[in-house]
Amino acid sequence: MLQLVPFFAFPLLDAAPAAATEPGFGFPRYEAPYRQDDAEAQEVDPTKSVWKAAVTLGASSASGNTDVKSIAFTGDAVKEAAEKAGGQQRYTLGLSYNYAEAEGVQTQNRKAINGQVDHFLSARSYVLGTAGAMTDDQANLDLRWTAGVGYGNQFVDSAKWKVSGELGISYVDEDYEEFPGLPSSDQAFTAARIAYNWDWIANDNVNLTQNMAAYPNVEDPNDFFGTLDTRAKIVLTEKLFTQLRWLWNYNSNPPLDSTGVRLERSDHLVELTIGWTF
Repeated sequence: MLQLVPFFAFPLLDAAPAAATEPGFGFPRYEAPYRQDDAEAQEVDPTKSVWKAAVTLGASSASGNTDVKSIAFTGDAVKEAAEKAGGQQRYTLGLSYNYAEAEGVQTQNRKAINGQVDHFLSARSYVLGTAGAMTDDQANLDLRWTAGVGYGNQFVDSAKWKVSGELGISYVDEDYEEFPGLPSSDQAFTAARIAYNWDWIANDNVNLTQNMAAYPNVEDPNDFFGTLDTRAKIVLTEKLFTQLRWLWNYNSNPPLDSTGVRLERSDHLVELTIGWTF
């Protein structure tokens, strides 16, 4: 039986009622950091969709007795209205890149892009279309791409909390690096898509978010992959913030390496970056 419990890490929600008013293919939908009163501060019609975006960057380099280099980048954008209503659309886009090498040997090279369009049926419910792609050299993943449709519900959309959940169906195509004498790990299948997103504005300076997406193979629920993306953002200035991110990628059926040994199911990434909003 498919076990999704490790992916769900909801904190306790405030009991205050929500006012009517979010990342996906193994990657969560990203949401650019912003404050609830942005629309009022800029005197923008709360029912009008506006773009909000953020980029983060982190890098390090050491030479001499140690030769280590690394870079981490994310780019997130969302176009939506502060107050949701039937007939509105929401657009989200996420990019990420991580690279590292030690003593001239590459230890990480991962790229990902995903996008989603939501069409709201009411202030809370919406239908969606999502697509994306990723590569990961250390996981021997040459390319994984997905495309799908689904239904979502914005359960909470208040000044402090945003919580949504999504269910859908996706097509998944995975191409892995192949090695002579070993069976291919390539596969294509139809998967269910199960996702949630929560965003908590703790105060004017601290914002916590978590996004999860899991893709179980509809023909074999024990064959699935998923991503859990947890971020803590601390505001430094009006446009500048620092971000601590923990990214967990899980694959229940990882490919074989060049020696015929199966790779680890879990990959963890922790990064500290500086970001800008615009």
